[in-house]
Amino acid sequence: MLSLTIVTPERRVVGPVSVKSLTAPAGKGEVTILPGHARLLTTLETGVVSFERENGEKQFAAVSFGFVEVHGDKIVMLAETLELAQEIDVDRARRALEKAQEKLKAKENFELDMVKWQRKTQRSQIRLQAANYLLPPH
Repeated sequence: MLSLTIVTPERRVVGPVSVKSLTAPAGKGEVTILPGHARLLTTLETGVVSFERENGEKQFAAVSFGFVEVHGDKIVMLAETLELAQEIDVDRARRALEKAQEKLKAKENFELDMVKWQRKTQRSQIRLQAANYLLPPH
């Protein structure tokens, strides 16, 4: 088993809890941490994090940037923002995505705001993706 702790500047989101594995969007692609993993320090990108608890329950979260450190059987994730799937307000995320997409289509101040609205679009899409794991199948 691994011990997982996830923190943001605002709060301790998870842990420490025992997990079987952690999968996260790392700087150079997705990384999965299993027991016995080599020591690691890597950046996090915006994406979906998943981890499997000791009892087999899978949890998902939307993350925006940060770092993951693996040392022995301990995983520490420091994230700029991280929302567990069950915390995501899907309607709010959809509205944020629509607003960001509208801003990207607008012509005024496009170059100045493009990166900002691209990031907001990406974060909104990832939040919806993470929350989707909890929605009933169609």
